[in-house]
Amino acid sequence: MLLIAAARAQLMSHVVRPRLAQGGVVVADRYTPSTWAYQGAGRGISADRIAATIALATSGLEPDLIVLLDLPPEIGLQRIAAGRNRPRGLSRFESQPLDFTQRVRQSYLDQAAASATRWLVLDARQPSRTLSRLIWDVSQRFLHGLGKGGVAQAR
Repeated sequence: MLLIAAARAQLMSHVVRPRLAQGGVVVADRYTPSTWAYQGAGRGISADRIAATIALATSGLEPDLIVLLDLPPEIGLQRIAAGRNRPRGLSRFESQPLDFTQRVRQSYLDQAAASATRWLVLDARQPSRTLSRLIWDVSQRFLHGLGKGGVAQAR
């Protein structure tokens, strides 16, 4: 978790904050909700420890919009097994027991429910073109100030 936090702190100081200071938009793959899900729910690290580490790494900067592509773990594991050729095998997270993945997913869903106006939760069993369109449409509305309330209800 500390290595992830150190990488995140560097990204914040070298990329995210300067871009935001210029009035730009930042799109990131994984942020603090992932830390809560994987290290908290998945690995059982205490909430106090996670909160302190996140605060140190981000200085409290929170995303305005979070997109969650939700997929039952069993389907995700099937997709991995049927997917790309992997000379190195499964990643460390992909090789975890099913209950780990279920805890991680539930953490994401709980976080989304607790802050529904910031989260767009989509059923990732939908075709990729449909998901792309939904994400694009909501992002555009959000960026133009139309989507702040009720973002999570978009389906």
